[in-house]
Amino acid sequence: LDVSDDDVYEALSTVLEHEPSFQLVVDRVFADMDFNKNGSLEAHEMGVFLAKICQRYGIEQPPNTVQVAHAFRHLDLNCDNAVERDEMEAFLRHLFQERLATLVRARLRAASNAPSPARKPGGLIAAAAAMGRGKPEKKENAFLARIKAAKGKV
Repeated sequence: LDVSDDDVYEALSTVLEHEPSFQLVVDRVFADMDFNKNGSLEAHEMGVFLAKICQRYGIEQPPNTVQVAHAFRHLDLNCDNAVERDEMEAFLRHLFQERLATLVRARLRAASNAPSPARKPGGLIAAAAAMGRGKPEKKENAFLARIKAAKGKV
């Protein structure tokens, strides 16, 4: 499955901003995991579901029973040995929000690492050449503004 970060960002943003869409996602995920259709998930259903997901995406070693039990305990918020739909909803909301936050941080990091005029080859030279156009005081102010901007991004 080849999905860009931008696609994931757009999908998660849309789902989280539109509650009916989010509820449909929760319903679908829960229904796909609830193999015995009793309205709650048991640990063995989670294990079967995770094994199928791993197989579908070419992951050779699915989680073992200890790992599944550990994950199940985190989802079972009321500790009744079953994961109800509302517990799955809480988990998915948290998962989607965390993934979205990670994507936002990556975008901010990429933007802050973008080359500034002073870091590009010829950037300062180009800025100095721009001083040759316009009124002298405007030339100097434009150049200083570029230098200050470059220093702030370094």
